[in-house]
Amino acid sequence: MLKESSKLKELKTIRKGLIKESNDFKNELLKEIFKDLDLDFIVSYNDLYSIKGGECRRLKGYISNLNDDVIGSLSNKNKFKRENEKFNKLKDYLNSKDYGKYEVEICKLNDYSWYDYKNWFIKREENWGKNWFDYKNERLEKETTLIIKIKWKGINMNRVLNELDGGFSKVGKYCSVTRKWVMTDEIKDLKRVV
Repeated sequence: MLKESSKLKELKTIRKGLIKESNDFKNELLKEIFKDLDLDFIVSYNDLYSIKGGECRRLKGYISNLNDDVIGSLSNKNKFKRENEKFNKLKDYLNSKDYGKYEVEICKLNDYSWYDYKNWFIKREENWGKNWFDYKNERLEKETTLIIKIKWKGINMNRVLNELDGGFSKVGKYCSVTRKWVMTDEIKDLKRVV
């Protein structure tokens, strides 16, 4: 096992602190949204990933309808319309705020693909004459899974890993004689975003 340098320990400590701060900010943000808009954003998935110069906390979830007395009596078409009104309300709210060192944005899950469009969408009679943009807009109109991204500058995991392995790794190759993977002298750049 590789021995950690003091610089690596320092980077890990700083990163850990920034992650905790971002988690506290996330909790406060969700409370603010509920207090100001009466919208309860339910987080079903929460992860971190590296971006240039920092990290991003991604919250995947939806707006709860528990406190919405009207939505149960609406048709499917009007339900989606109401969901989109809530999404736009939340988007406008987040865009109007300044969160200091955090950059907050919201979007819908992109649950559409060229394969689905070619093999299913345009083969249905009601969709004849529609194009890719019609398909994409329809999918987004009906999408209720939302993603809030919280970005901040600082130390990302890629920088920590680069300190550990230099940002390079040895290339493995399958040996037909031994029938095992063996390490070669060839080196590849991992091209991590820092």
